[in-house]
Amino acid sequence: MILFLRSCVNVKQVRIQTSLFFSSLFIDDKDLAQIFSRIEKLRLFVDQLSFPSNYALKIVEHLLSLEELEIIDFSLSPILPSIDIFLSHLPKLHHIFIELYLGTFPYIPISCEYVIEKRRQAFGLKRNDKDNVIVKIKFNILDIWIP
Repeated sequence: MILFLRSCVNVKQVRIQTSLFFSSLFIDDKDLAQIFSRIEKLRLFVDQLSFPSNYALKIVEHLLSLEELEIIDFSLSPILPSIDIFLSHLPKLHHIFIELYLGTFPYIPISCEYVIEKRRQAFGLKRNDKDNVIVKIKFNILDIWIP
């Protein structure tokens, strides 16, 4: 995968398992930093028990051009702090899609108002844009759209 990314410098989408993506050989590879800076869409398949919040910090550190993020996770527990990190640190982000492989979303405090406030605090969300924020929570899927 690393050799593939090095040879295809115009990659804008990556679909990968978390253990590979966050391995120190991959995410911390200095030769891939420029490629990571251009990635617009990331689809992660969590192949461990859950998605650790330090992974969210790595994403915002390396993928500032990220517009779309999709995570397939096994459990909900640590994903909520990660959503806060994504909303507050990724200026180009306009879509977050999280699917729980096992189980459903219980009541979670993420609503349109919550997303609007996080984005306004971090990036000064425009008044007209707030009407276009969509948050859908349905069974095992959380879908957030931000203009």
